[in-house]
Parts: sequence; structure tokens; C-alpha cells
Amino acid sequence: MARAITRIEKQIPTETQQQVESMEEILKVLSDNRKSLVAFIEIIKEAHESGIFDIIQGILKNKHEVAKVGLEFVRVAGIPSMMKNAVIAMQFLSKLDPIKVHMLLNGLNQGLEKASVPNDNYTGVWGMVKALREPEINSSINVLLNFLRGMGIEFGKNKEQVKQEIHETQST
Repeated sequence: MARAITRIEKQIPTETQQQVESMEEILKVLSDNRKSLVAFIEIIKEAHESGIFDIIQGILKNKHEVAKVGLEFVRVAGIPSMMKNAVIAMQFLSKLDPIKVHMLLNGLNQGLEKASVPNDNYTGVWGMVKALREPEINSSINVLLNFLRGMGIEFGKNKEQVKQEIHETQST
């Protein structure tokens, strides 16, 4: 008959054994990824030789002065205003109907193609009046006039109204 197990002895590895196991694991990972590590070390070597690490070290040692210069550049370059304008432009673009934009851009393209064709014919005042009867020209003139009316409505607003509209659109 077998003897009953009454006591379990747990083997706790010594610190030296743990270090040996850790080193074996690290060496295994290094050998499994040898090509990647060699390529990475070559990249680090090139970066060191080109002085990138010296630049980074200088920036880190002088981070407060670099931050001051960076913030001054942001202020002087008008970046906060640029960011506000970018937000307003994005809001404007989100309001546009894609079908209308498509039609407008295609019309612009057609107009540029027609305008780029050389035309030696002289068009007098009566020729222009006569051209107003053409549906394409009449349609374009109506679009232009309505565009100018809409733009005039916006230009007629005072600055306080515009500021309030900007604030309302940014808070929603």
C-alpha cells in the first residue's frame, strides 16, 4: 500500500533560478525575432549617427523654453484663428446639399470648358440681350442673381448677429 500524502512541499525557486529562467526567456524571444531586432538596431544606429537623438535630448532638456517658443509661434502665427475658421468651414460644408454642390461644380466645369474655347466673334449689346433668351444663359444668370441676393442678406447682418450665430452653431 502507498503511503498517504500528508504534507506538500512547495518548491520556491531562488532568486538566482528566477534570473536564469528570465534570461532564458529573453534569449528565446531574441533568437525568435533576430531579423526584426537587427533591422531595428540598424535604424537606431542610423538615427544616432544622423544626430536625431542629440536633437531629441536637447529638446527634452530644454522642454520649458521649447514650449514657450512653441506657444509664442502658435499665437503669432494665428493658429487659434485658423482653427476657428476651420471649424466654421467644416460647419459650412456640413450644411451643403451634396446634389447642389455636384451640380454647381459640374456647371463650373462646363463653363470653364466653354470659356477656354477661343472665340473670335464679337458680341455686342444686342447680342447679349439676345443671349438672355437662351435657357442655359437665363438659368445661369438666375442662379448668379439668387447667389448675390443670398450673399447680400448675410452681408447686411451686423457683427453681433454673426457672433451670436457662430456661438450657437459651435455649442450644438
